[in-house]
Amino acid sequence: MNVIKVDMGLSIKPAVETEVKILREEVFLKMARGDKDQFAEIACEFFEETREVVAGWKLAHAGGDTAKIAMELHRCRGGASLFGFEYLQQLIRRWESDLSDGRLQINESEILGALRDAEAALAGLLFSR
Repeated sequence: MNVIKVDMGLSIKPAVETEVKILREEVFLKMARGDKDQFAEIACEFFEETREVVAGWKLAHAGGDTAKIAMELHRCRGGASLFGFEYLQQLIRRWESDLSDGRLQINESEILGALRDAEAALAGLLFSR
């Protein structure tokens, strides 16, 4: 499996086969429209909310509530896309596909690791400029 080196020195093993960036800085900066600090605060809310829903995915999965999981995965993928968290977006896209194929395995450590990497990449962007 390939290892992705990020400008900030982070290394991860990608969950998807294509090489992707943890954070597409140009997407984040475009969406921030000049106010990257305010947009970063909103991104932090996204991280918090995503962690909260991740905690419930295993229970929902065990209970067979695939509709709830599908809705939350889609919402989280949209947030990841909005902020430019490409790796997180691709991971969630794979999970959505696995869910529709009936083979989703909830791996909290994988998604939480991707969230931590996205937060670190965002911090690197904010403090490097």
